[in-house]
Amino acid sequence: MTDRKAGGSGAWDEQFDAVLSRIAELYGQLDALSSQQDVLLEREDMERLLVVLAERQNLIIDLESMMPEFDARRRQWDECAGRLTEMKRTTFARRLEAIEKMAQTIADQDARTAQMLDSKREAIAQSLSDLGRGNAAVTAYDSGSRPQAGPRFQDRKG
Repeated sequence: MTDRKAGGSGAWDEQFDAVLSRIAELYGQLDALSSQQDVLLEREDMERLLVVLAERQNLIIDLESMMPEFDARRRQWDECAGRLTEMKRTTFARRLEAIEKMAQTIADQDARTAQMLDSKREAIAQSLSDLGRGNAAVTAYDSGSRPQAGPRFQDRKG
């Protein structure tokens, strides 16, 4: 690698900067959608929630596709960081810390959302169970009041 800027490591820091920028952008979008999904879940707007979840899935796929490049740049950190200015090293460290915080915030929010979904699922299961018991009770009391399907006795002699 050749130094293209004074105090820099040339292409590596520019590439690492671009990767960090893209990852931060994706996490920012993911964070916004995480907040939106909670609102939709509370409103029980399941149709829109499914759209948001699909958008989140696409962002996660994009993030996963960035990880090999990010990992490659991180492995080069020890080799290249010494050629960076102190200011650049600090800037990269702060950006990495901010990305880690965003990821943790999203994970925490997703855990809360999962609890909300579990509560809603349990409530629906309870409602279905209550409905099933209600139907069984109605059937039990209703069975004697229905007319028989056909005549009980038949006159076969004419």
